[in-house]
Amino acid sequence: DGQKVKLPLDTVDTTYGSTGLSNGGILIPKNGYYLVSAQVMVSDGATGAYLGLQVDSTNLGVLMDAYTGFSKGYGTISCSPSLFFLEEGDILYLYARIGATDQITYTGNSRTKITLLQVS
Repeated sequence: DGQKVKLPLDTVDTTYGSTGLSNGGILIPKNGYYLVSAQVMVSDGATGAYLGLQVDSTNLGVLMDAYTGFSKGYGTISCSPSLFFLEEGDILYLYARIGATDQITYTGNSRTKITLLQVS
């Protein structure tokens, strides 16, 4: 139900490590356990319905999925950090999910992101 809109990630801010981008997603540089969190900011659309976000892995499928009721037309939704074992070459993609009849404009700034921290 609803629409799943892929949000292309085009910037990587790496403090430590060598994570890169691939096809609008985050490329996992090596096998390990990672804390993953995500956030999407919407600047227009999704009124009177719901707003969700989803993080998919090319190897594992859906990693994170969250929804909230939504009526203002703008706002932010996020997923708290969760621990996953990810493999080298895996790619994480970020999606916004919205009601079937809504159009959405996401805000491509620092509030729309996937945060990744390798812990081992």
